[in-house]
Amino acid sequence: MLRLGRGAQIILMSSICVILLLSLGWLYWQQFQEHRQVSQELLTMRTILAKPYTPPQAELEARLAHGEAELAALRSPFPNPRQSLEISQALFDLAKACQVNLLSLSVSLAAPGKGGAEQPTFSLDLSLEGKVSHLLDFMTELGEVLPTAEVVSTNMILTEGERAGLKLQVHTR
Repeated sequence: MLRLGRGAQIILMSSICVILLLSLGWLYWQQFQEHRQVSQELLTMRTILAKPYTPPQAELEARLAHGEAELAALRSPFPNPRQSLEISQALFDLAKACQVNLLSLSVSLAAPGKGGAEQPTFSLDLSLEGKVSHLLDFMTELGEVLPTAEVVSTNMILTEGERAGLKLQVHTR
């Protein structure tokens, strides 16, 4: 083994200590810089999150106008609950076009607020007779004649051959 003098050993040990101290200082400086950057980002995020989100007034008004336009479009085509004669005639015409017999039709008007409705609800009770395929065609076309209609219940009774009877309860708004 190589023997070093006392002076050389002190210089070697001092050099090693200086290198270690410089390495630790450099690591500490990097950690300090990273900590300062993260603290600034955290402060920025806190200020952003502290403000409540309020969409611009123009955006809210545009969304409201769009919703009101859609609602008006859905309400306008048909039916107005006070158009019971027109609706009845449209149902008779639809039954004739679909080759089914409309045996009975009863109409009632529920006031707003009844059953959770915000506006008057128009109820129809229909009894139909015809071929099953024609009855299904009638139900399909019903959505086009009464776009705001909702079939609440159906009851189909199969009779002789391909014929069937159908009872529908329909609500429109």
